[in-house]
Amino acid sequence: MTNLQKLIAEIKMAFPLDYPSEVDAALRTWTPHPEEQEARQLFLGKKWDEIPDEILFANCPSPFFIGAVPRLYYLPTFLIAALCHPEEELMGVMVEFRLKPPKKPEKLVEFADEFSGLSVPQRSAVASFLFHARDHIYNSESEYDRRVRRRINDAIERCWGQKTE
Repeated sequence: MTNLQKLIAEIKMAFPLDYPSEVDAALRTWTPHPEEQEARQLFLGKKWDEIPDEILFANCPSPFFIGAVPRLYYLPTFLIAALCHPEEELMGVMVEFRLKPPKKPEKLVEFADEFSGLSVPQRSAVASFLFHARDHIYNSESEYDRRVRRRINDAIERCWGQKTE
């Protein structure tokens, strides 16, 4: 089993497949924004392992417009799709925006609140995802990759409960 396969197995084990009623309710909540409504419909009634990668790679509607509760439930599908297709924009979005804690204190509170429902194994799976991205995706000596690795180390240490090497 490769390191990537082990990481995907870790993510799958950490996140239950059960489709929670609060996710269903959040996806059914009306929004006046058509793009949000369209994105929610694409996820409605589907377990996290039933979402096609193409939906996650779309820019319109953005899959991130589904709301905080569903975003947390579908986190494993975002992680796995990014791992399986690192050439897609999703990897950068996850590493540089979705899983990176903001610097502003008020935004950091929102960030911490969004991920507060994660269990220890789930937080560990996110940290493993970030370690993999750092060591296998952003591993060149380019200035960009060095900057991303620093940001990943900061994110892991500040928010995901791990120490970096």
